[in-house]
Parts: sequence; structure tokens; C-alpha cells
Amino acid sequence: MPKPLACSLALLVSALPLAAEIKITAIREKPSNLFNVEEPVRLALEIKGLPQAGAEVAGEVKDYFGQIVWSGPLPTLPADASRQATATLSLPPLPPGYYELATRVSTGGETGAGRSSFAVFPLVDRSAKEVRDGGYRIGLKKWSHGPMSWHGGLDWDEDEAMKATTRLGLQWTRDEFNRTSHQPVLDTINNYPMNVILKIERFPREIFDEDRYGPLDAWIKARKPAWTLYTVPKKEPYQKWLREELLKIPAEQNVFEIWNEAYNGMSPEDFAEICKYVIEIVREVRPDAIIGPNLAGMPGDFAFDGKFIAAGGLEGMNMVALHPYKHPPEGVREQIRKYRDWLFNKLGREVIFTVTEYGAPTHPKGGFTENQQAAFMARQTILMYAEDIKIMAPHWMGQTERDPTYREDYYGFYRANNEPKPSVVALATTARMIDGGRYVGDLWLGAHVGASMFEKQGVHVLTLWSNREQDVVTFAPDSTSLRLFDIVGKELPVPAQQEGRLQLTLTGDPLYLVGVGPVLAAQTITELNPDHWPRPPVVRNERTAVRFATPPVFDGKLDEWTHANRFDLIKDTVAGGDGSANIYTGWDDTYFYIAADVRDNEVLNKNRGDTNTIYRGDSLEIFISGRPKSDGLRQLEPDDYQIMVSPTSADGQAKLVVVVEQFGGKVAPIEGAKFATAITSRGWTAEIGIPLAALQNFPRSAGGTGAFDIKMNDADSTRSGRFEMYPNDHSNGVSINAPFNWSLIRLGE
Repeated sequence: MPKPLACSLALLVSALPLAAEIKITAIREKPSNLFNVEEPVRLALEIKGLPQAGAEVAGEVKDYFGQIVWSGPLPTLPADASRQATATLSLPPLPPGYYELATRVSTGGETGAGRSSFAVFPLVDRSAKEVRDGGYRIGLKKWSHGPMSWHGGLDWDEDEAMKATTRLGLQWTRDEFNRTSHQPVLDTINNYPMNVILKIERFPREIFDEDRYGPLDAWIKARKPAWTLYTVPKKEPYQKWLREELLKIPAEQNVFEIWNEAYNGMSPEDFAEICKYVIEIVREVRPDAIIGPNLAGMPGDFAFDGKFIAAGGLEGMNMVALHPYKHPPEGVREQIRKYRDWLFNKLGREVIFTVTEYGAPTHPKGGFTENQQAAFMARQTILMYAEDIKIMAPHWMGQTERDPTYREDYYGFYRANNEPKPSVVALATTARMIDGGRYVGDLWLGAHVGASMFEKQGVHVLTLWSNREQDVVTFAPDSTSLRLFDIVGKELPVPAQQEGRLQLTLTGDPLYLVGVGPVLAAQTITELNPDHWPRPPVVRNERTAVRFATPPVFDGKLDEWTHANRFDLIKDTVAGGDGSANIYTGWDDTYFYIAADVRDNEVLNKNRGDTNTIYRGDSLEIFISGRPKSDGLRQLEPDDYQIMVSPTSADGQAKLVVVVEQFGGKVAPIEGAKFATAITSRGWTAEIGIPLAALQNFPRSAGGTGAFDIKMNDADSTRSGRFEMYPNDHSNGVSINAPFNWSLIRLGE
């Protein structure tokens, strides 16, 4: 299998001895280096820092799979007095696909190299109304950003990205219904053939409820930068403002999403209150609106969505919006279907499902390759289309490329310079093949093989892939008039059938087999086969907490812990001195004990200790279940606990808190707990004693079993995000939303 294109190109470029004074920059063909099929490809390159004569410029074009499709010299105009020249790539029409141009300049012993990407595709010219009337569903979430100082002031061009996206046939996006900064939402609606999921979120400062929250300045300081996201406004002024803003929106734009991930920082009851404010006005102004909240997508009465529904949050709503990030995407159908069934049982009625975020980050240090991102996005879109998701807007058009360790800087489908990534071509190909069609059913071609069939304009399209490195499948397509397309839209030769059977080799990149016959279509089923995407059984890790005959002294020193059982928190891509820890556990008749010896080259936490945001800095997150869960549900029950520990905070004090309201961010001290931290020459230590009486259903005697796990958060001033370190004796990461995965802890003698 060929190396991923991004990897092979990086090797090519890194092998070149770059000269700082020679700089190569592609002059982008707008929009976003997109070329229509049957259109010649022409790209100009600006070369700075050349001597006035003797330059040799060569280029090499590779496709998505890393195969060379062209190489040779590039015609170059001589350098002028400013040592600047222009080279030109000029090629006859290429097949649909994603391409990268690598350039090399040699002159007088000096060399330089450059890289540019472009795409060839059957571009479309559809109105927003044609998209709605035709039942098209696949889009791309809008990204807004200004000049990027870390890129020499490079300015993201929203106009260009919107034009490119709509020409690719991705004509749903998501934007704030009252956006006025960057590209205003009314420009998005009026200037492009784009349909918008209008996010109702935020509100003006003057609507802030000081009677409820206290002085605004203090609230902003506590919740900055997104203070409005987790705040209930004054009802009457808010509804008046909302009515005025809604009346500005053209009537044909009629899909509204309420808030974004309120479950990350607002109580379900508060969010339900906001939704009631909103629905009163929307139903008054737009009686036929499609409207609903952005929810967590987790079933269960103790989860955010269950509490939100119990508080009346979905009254009058006919839609929910979800963010099912899943890497790899297989299993997302089961997740959505279980949630849909649970929601129907709660409401007694169907609602429209939309997905306003999903994606895969490509940050160079720890992310997916660009080809993996493309494959994941194509596959998840196919899977969600089969689950009747009405609108899909992946996250998102652009990216900052600021911090190579930070995933949020690399989710884009276009690069910071507006050039395409493979993912946008892969998504457009999925849209071209199935969007505007209907799901027929799935074929069984073996475990780990995706085989979902769609019908579009009377033609059956079979989507095929494997979630393993490679699988070979054989089946009878019931047709001799077949066309086969790869992940980026290039038509491939169809292998000859043997006795009416076709053999194909599948990888993680979807193939599209167009024109299969009705006999094959009749073999499909719509029920989910549990053997389709087999997952290894969850084997619960087991640990033993040693009984302490004498309680440890809580002084930040770990002298008394040498006899306790130990495991480690590590991350392969992080040096141990920068972020790692040794964890010890113990117990006695009164307490469950935990100690941590943390190595960290910079102890840093600028977050307050009175909300659950303390995890954003250097900290430990402790997860405890009184009764171990084994049902596989991503939800919490009252005897599941999240405890946070930090050696410092915004006020310079160490913190030990338990999260008492996961969704609203409320924390509290643990009554009767013992706690000490110390800053050391290599990091910090913590000693914690949690009263057994404070842990509902947790065992109280030797031999009893609960669940316990822990992770470490490491933030440094030199990077935007944080590293997460997980236990070395655990095969998966641990999180608050998966108590069924937490390790078992037995109280030993």
C-alpha cells in the first residue's frame, strides 16, 4: 500500500537543503485551487531570492495515493532586479482527484523547495433552493478567522472558502444567526447558494441577569472568554432582542439550532430554561421552523439529555443536533440508533436528527494523517446518511496551523492558505455519489467490511470499504454496466467478472460501485448486524489497594507509600520529565488513599478552583464508581464520581474538589477529605484521603470491589492545548463519560 501522500511529501521536502533566501509561494487559483474536469491545470509560483540568471525549477505532481502523475521542468521567467521570478505549472486536464505539487529550485549551489495542493472535480452550479428541494444533506461548517500573525499575517478568505465549498456541492453550513463580525451571516445567506443551520447562541451584555449572577465584570472574569455560553439571560429583554434578530433572516432559511455544547458547562435545567425562552419566540416568528437543541447524544435519565428532557427542554422542538466525533467512525450508526430509540421512548414522537459537528484533527504531533482524515470523513458521512441524518456539517472549513500539538488548530478541510486538503475532495465525492439519494440497506460481505447501498436518480450505488488495512471481497453485482470510483472521485477500471462475480480489494478509503442490479439490492437489510464491526470485549483492568495499618502523614512526602501498589501515567510522545506520574493506592476502615509523584518541567494552572475548569491546567482527574458499571453506556449514575486535584490555580492555591454537577461545572470540597501537595525539584506530589462514607456504594471491607481510574493533564506555557497521560496498565484512555471502562479496584489485606 503506498505511503500516505502527506508523509511521502514531507520526506521529499525534508531531504532538501533549504536556503532561507529562496522562497517559493504558489499563487492560488481562486477559489482554493479548484479546477473543473476537462479544464487545464495552471498554477503560477512566485520565487523570491533568486540570482538574476541560472535558476532551474523542477516540479513533481502526486495524486492522493502518492503516485507521480507528472514531473519535469517548470517554465520560469528570469529573475528581476528584486531577485523575484515566476514559474508556471501548465498541464492538460487531469482526472478528478486531489493533487500535490512539490517544487525544487536549484541555482548557483543554492536550493529551495515548495509545496502546493489543488483539486480537480466536477464542479456544480446549484441554487440553495435546489439543494433544499432535492433533499441534499451534506455540507461543511463555516470557519471564521482574521489575519494569522504566526503565518506572517496570512488572512483567511471566507469568501473564497464559501465559493469553493458550494462549487464542490457542499451546500449546508452552520453559522450564528446574528453574526456580524468577519463575514456576517446575512452575507453568507445572500451572497452564496448556501443553506445555513442558524445557531441561536449568545446575547448582548445588557441582557445579562445581574440579579442571578452578580456583577457582570466579575462573571466575565470567571467565565471568560465565553461568558454568555453558560448563562441564562433576562427573559423579557432576551425575547425582545431575539424576535428583532430573527426577523432579519430570510424566510427560506428556516433551520435553527439552540446553543453549542451547553452540556460542557451549563446545567441541564438552565439550558432547558433558555430553550423555553427561544421556542416561544421562534414559533411566533417562524411557526414552521425546524428547531432543536444541540444535545450530548447520550441516553439515560442521569445523563445531561435525560435531565434536560425532564426539565421540559424539548417541548415544542422537532429537531436535535448532535456532535458524534468518532475515530474511526465505525459504530456511529449503533450510537445514533440507540439514542434515537431512547429519545422516541422518552418523547413518544420522532424528531429530525442533524449533525452540526464531526471531524478528525490532523495536528502533526499526535493527530491523524490527512489521508486518514479524508477516509474517516467519507466513511462517517456514509454511515450517518444511512441513519437518516437530515443535515451534516463537518467541523470545519479552515484551520490556524498554529500549534502542532493542539488538535483544535488542525480540524480544517482547507489549509490556512485556503488550499484544499484531501478531506474536502473525499467529502465532495461522497456527496456526488449519494447525496440527494436514499439509503437502501447493507450487504453482508464479512466482518470489518462496509457495504452500504444507496439509490440516486434510479441508479444503485454500493459504497465499499474495510476498517482494516485490506480485505478482498467477492460478490455478484447483478450488472455488467458498472462504474467504479475511488475516494477522491477518479473513475477506475472495473475488474472483469468471473462467472458473474466481481472481486474487489478494499482498504480504509471508500470505493463507489455505481450501477449494481436489483437482485443485489434485494439482498440488503437495514438491521444492524452486531458482527459487522466486531470490537474486542472490554477486559476490565484490575488493581489492588493495599491496606494501611497506620494512616499516611499528609505532608506531600511519599515516604509511607513504598509498600503500596503502583502504576504509571505516561504518554509515548511526551518525554517523561515533561509529563508523567507514579500513582499509588491504599485504604483503611475510614479512607480510600491515593498518592501521585508527578514529573513536570513546568507546574502551571491559571484556572480557578471553584468550577470544573481546573482540568485545563496541570492536574489529576480521579474517577471512582461505587458499583462498577459494565453496560457500555456512556452515562453517569449517582455513585460515579469525578474528583480533580491541582497543585496550584489562579489564586496560587492547591485544589481538591469533587464535581457535583458535571454539566453545570459546579464543584465542591469533599467533606472530611485529607489532602496535601508539594512542589518538588522535578514536578509535584499529591496525597489524598477520601472518606469511604463520601463514596456511595463503595466497598468498606477487604475483598470488596469498586472502580477507580485516573488521568493526568499537563499544560505548558509554550503550547495552546494540554497533553493527557493515561495509566500504563490500561489498554484505553479513561474519561468521565465511560465509567464502564474504569479499572476495577479491590480492597486488599
